[in-house]
Amino acid sequence: MSAGTFTTALYSSDVTGNIHRIRIQPETLGLSLGGTANASASGTAVLPSAQVSKGKRSIGINARTVTVKFAAGDEPDGYKPDSPITVAWLQNNAAFLTAVPGVTACNYLGQPAILVGTAKESTR
Repeated sequence: MSAGTFTTALYSSDVTGNIHRIRIQPETLGLSLGGTANASASGTAVLPSAQVSKGKRSIGINARTVTVKFAAGDEPDGYKPDSPITVAWLQNNAAFLTAVPGVTACNYLGQPAILVGTAKESTR
């Protein structure tokens, strides 16, 4: 869906080693991988901010992402089955590093979801 308001969270960068602000939609925090919740990092943020919607060739911090989809009958209201949804994963933890598409259990917005893929953080 991703049409609502944005909120600010903290993103832990494995490339810069710092904490950065990132604008996300509140439902981003409703994702879990292998039972680990997508939680805002802690600490003091430094500039620049991380971005989710930047192209991988854009200058700046391009956040690591997780792409999921819902099977027919499992989608929350307003979401389409088999339509991929990509959101930022805010911490570089074991849940992200060991996630295997199609195998790792995920949950998004209280519904079971299928992990389609992950993308590592990039900076330019």
